[in-house]
Amino acid sequence: DDHQRLRRIQAGSARLWQGLQQLPGVRTLLPEPPPAGLVSFTIEADRLVDTAELVERLGERGHWIRRLDHPDCLRACLHVTSTAAEIDALLAAIAAQLPEVP
Repeated sequence: DDHQRLRRIQAGSARLWQGLQQLPGVRTLLPEPPPAGLVSFTIEADRLVDTAELVERLGERGHWIRRLDHPDCLRACLHVTSTAAEIDALLAAIAAQLPEVP
């Protein structure tokens, strides 16, 4: 039913949101897990990467996210079919693209 689908999307969004909280230099736009499937985040200046390039590199690896101008952020969209393994793979791919900070 619709409520089960929404709860599944919310669980995936919460998993991604919580995982992003663990990545140094990554900040989610919302202070709590989002109410639906859109998870927006930024990368702090000291870990600055070209976000358009990041989106392209992730896409080459099969991870599709968007870059938005207003507000300036990156956004992942989760669906009812998004799996925990896919979410974890996206988090690992984002982490791998972040430069090390001394």
